Amino acid sequence: MIEQKHDWSVEHEQPSNVKLALAGLAMVVVLAVCGGVLSTIFYQTVDAEIYQKVLSRPSPELDALRAKEEQTLSTYGWVDQKKGQARMPIDQAMKLVVQESPK
Repeated sequence: MIEQKHDWSVEHEQPSNVKLALAGLAMVVVLAVCGGVLSTIFYQTVDAEIYQKVLSRPSPELDALRAKEEQTLSTYGWVDQKKGQARMPIDQAMKLVVQESPK
C-alpha cells in the first residue's frame, strides 16, 4: 500500500461539548430574537395598513354611493318604464313576499 503525504495537518483533539452546546444555544437565542423582531415589525405594519385602508373614515365617494343605494332601496321608482318594471321599498317588498307565500 502506498502512503500519501498531505500538506495539511489533522487535529486529533475532540471538540469541547460545552463549547458546542453554548454555540448552539447562542444560535437559538439569536434566531428567536430575530424572529420576534421581524414578526413585531410585520404585524405593526399590517395593522397600520388595515386601519388606514379598512377601519379609517370612509371616502366621500363611498358615502355618496351608500346614500344613493339607501335612497334606491327605500323609495318607489321606475326601473324601466317602457317595460313596466318598477321598484318598491325593500321593507314593503319583504312584507308582500311573506303575505303571498304559501303557508
